[in-house]
Amino acid sequence: MEFEVYAEGRAFQRNSDLKITLDLLKNYQLIFDEGVGLAIISQDVSPTERPKLYMQTLENGSLEAVFIAVAAGLNSTPFSGGVANLAWDYIVGAYNFVRFAVSTFDRTNSPPGINFSADVNVEIHGDNNSVSVHPDIYALAQKAHKHFDEIATQVQKRTLDNFTASNSSREGTVQLDRTNEGDFKVKGVTRRDPDSNTFEAGLYSFNRKKRSGWLEVYIEEEERARAFRFTIDDEEDEETFDSCVESLKVGKSKVTAYKEYEVNSLGEKNIKKFFLQSVAPEYDS
Repeated sequence: MEFEVYAEGRAFQRNSDLKITLDLLKNYQLIFDEGVGLAIISQDVSPTERPKLYMQTLENGSLEAVFIAVAAGLNSTPFSGGVANLAWDYIVGAYNFVRFAVSTFDRTNSPPGINFSADVNVEIHGDNNSVSVHPDIYALAQKAHKHFDEIATQVQKRTLDNFTASNSSREGTVQLDRTNEGDFKVKGVTRRDPDSNTFEAGLYSFNRKKRSGWLEVYIEEEERARAFRFTIDDEEDEETFDSCVESLKVGKSKVTAYKEYEVNSLGEKNIKKFFLQSVAPEYDS
């Protein structure tokens, strides 16, 4: 498996800071690692070690490198070509998806409508506000966006003029330069659900003066319980205040609350806080 990288900028002049070059290559390797890892799972092969990148050439004044990926138990199998091609498709797809998602968020203050489909890599729809994306490419984008942004930051700092990664046996390129240096910064916005939900939670901390505290609730999507801050939605709601105090004495309570969350450019949601409307302690019978 071979991948080519070309970059220009003052980072590659003589007597330059080697750390800049190493940081660039590290970010590319991290993107590569994630892409190959997903491709290996998709192709259902089991190398005895994770693929490693080895640099074959390096030119002075610019970074012009060819990397070969070697993995024991993988390169000699008939699946190696499929893994290499699929990994590259994932990397290019993640690059295109992140650019589109960030652009849509910057323009609309909302992430694009995302439809997961195993039949496409990345397909932008006519309204430019929605996209179909392969689940593996979306998973790679979630992990790789910060590394694309790190490379773009080097362009913004003018230590790097341009960066191009390609695969001679596959279509598509990953290119970062001054024309797209701002296309990889994933941002977020805080929102509150328009409707309340009722769920089971355990209240274990309550500050009576601030009328706020902490509760623990099971998140089905994550298959685990997590702790979140809460506050009483209505400052004059004494009934919920008293129920919060009482709920500290029991294990679980039935809670009705609004959810505050942050949604980012990629459509990822992260719960920040709950605004309680009512609390009903569940006593042991």
